[in-house]
Amino acid sequence: MKDGQTHLAHKAEHAIDMETGAIVAVTVQRADQGDTTTLKETLIRAAENIEEATGQAKEVAEVACDKGYHSTGTVKDSAALQIRSYSSEPKRGGRKGKGNLEGREATCANRSRIRAERGSELLRRRGEKLERAFAHLFRSGGMRRTNILVRFIVVGFVFACCLTGIGTAEEKRPIRFRKHQLDARFRSEGVAVGDFNRDGEMDLAAGFVWYEAPDWKPHAIVKTPPSASRDAEPGVPLHYHPEGYSNAFANFAEDVNGDGWTDVICVDFPGTPTWWFENPRGSEGEWKKHLCTPVTNNESPGFLDLDGDGRRELIAGFSPDPEQSDGPDRHMAFIKPDADPHQEWHRYPISSKAAPGTNRYSHGLGVGDVNKDGRNDIVVAAGWWEAPESRSDSPWKFHEAALGERGDAENRAAQMYVYDFDGDGDNDVLSSSPHAFGIWWHEQFPGNRWKTHEIDKSFSQTHALCLADINGDGLVDFVTGKRWWAHLGKDPGSHQPAVLFWFELQRKDGRPRWIRHQLDRDSGVGTQFEVADVNGDRLLDIVSSNKKGVYYFEQIRE
Repeated sequence: MKDGQTHLAHKAEHAIDMETGAIVAVTVQRADQGDTTTLKETLIRAAENIEEATGQAKEVAEVACDKGYHSTGTVKDSAALQIRSYSSEPKRGGRKGKGNLEGREATCANRSRIRAERGSELLRRRGEKLERAFAHLFRSGGMRRTNILVRFIVVGFVFACCLTGIGTAEEKRPIRFRKHQLDARFRSEGVAVGDFNRDGEMDLAAGFVWYEAPDWKPHAIVKTPPSASRDAEPGVPLHYHPEGYSNAFANFAEDVNGDGWTDVICVDFPGTPTWWFENPRGSEGEWKKHLCTPVTNNESPGFLDLDGDGRRELIAGFSPDPEQSDGPDRHMAFIKPDADPHQEWHRYPISSKAAPGTNRYSHGLGVGDVNKDGRNDIVVAAGWWEAPESRSDSPWKFHEAALGERGDAENRAAQMYVYDFDGDGDNDVLSSSPHAFGIWWHEQFPGNRWKTHEIDKSFSQTHALCLADINGDGLVDFVTGKRWWAHLGKDPGSHQPAVLFWFELQRKDGRPRWIRHQLDRDSGVGTQFEVADVNGDRLLDIVSSNKKGVYYFEQIRE
């Protein structure tokens, strides 16, 4: 051991699943082997064990490990296995990588990932979940005895049973949600979750206000609208009249400049800019505004890791002429910062000009691997763009498909999701009506053929959706509700209650079915909301902001 009192002939290594905390691999190595030489074997063993346990080949997608595992070789091996590494980097002097281009590229990619918000979160969760298992195995399990591999596996199995309930008669606990209204004012129609003051607790942002956990004290991000005001009311922080529109249709939390502090990205009114506001790092005063892109078209823009580099990109329509957001040169694109994030972000067009879904008031946009070739495609209500091997190639091939509600000018939807809902091996698409009635899943058949199935049409204006495994059963559910007063009372069903539901996915005889659970009838959704573990209890909560206020629905297990 490091204290010099114990000399081991072997060292044990284990891998855990970051979602459940379950141990998925156990290996025992010779003690003279360094961590950097044993990681690859443990990752391969983890993939084999998961396949054996589930009966399905599931590749390890990401690995988070401490600085003892960091080397050019390990990050390069991870990249070769198509695993995104999040390996803490030890402080070292200058290192020359001459002649090892692949190693340098892998090291730089790993460094970028660990500095991003997701990297920080994964490394934090690794410390929490892995050390818990480690303590159980070595303290409770008496691992300083002989027959180390057998004992490690037995004690690890007991630990896994404690986590998952294997071998117990415990029934699933009923799920309910406790409603917290953080604010009664109309701040925005988008919301973000992030630790903005670095106190270890997740805060919320709605438009140009952030709410400090756990008491949800409001703080102004800026005091005036970033662009031409829509219907801002006098006062600080900014709020808007419910019979109008805000300057915030979507919010995302991201450490844009890599300084370790979470910033706020705000998608302004459709056809206008997207901004990011730089966290003042604990200082008082307004957050500095930076331009991401001067035009953001489509009312359902996404902020997702499209190209698999560990950083999220803005996916939206854009026009090169801010004065003509619906001009003939508009494209669908993914947009991300170059080396200097303070400069206007780089736009990568993927479509031909004037493509579907690229108008300022277009509805419906999503990202997912439609054809299961391992690359994320882009989906709109009129079809999908197939991602080429090189994401920078343009234009991507477009496949026409009716994946949304038919509209006067073009098909419509809200956030769209790609998932194998019926479990038949190919991916399907989920979409909804943003201004009328209807939620659908579109079943995929060979040859880009699709069949639309209705899920629900009991309430209208489902202008935002989130896909998430609410009950933790391994099947992905979805959350949606009414965007109350979306068109100022002109939509069908506008005056019905502002409901919020989660739809539980089940399968029977090879077919999906959804059980609807009502959370509330006086809040609803905006144009974008989030599902996230806000309070750190490993249960997914729901956060929304709309014309009725700002809400946090805390999941409770009874």
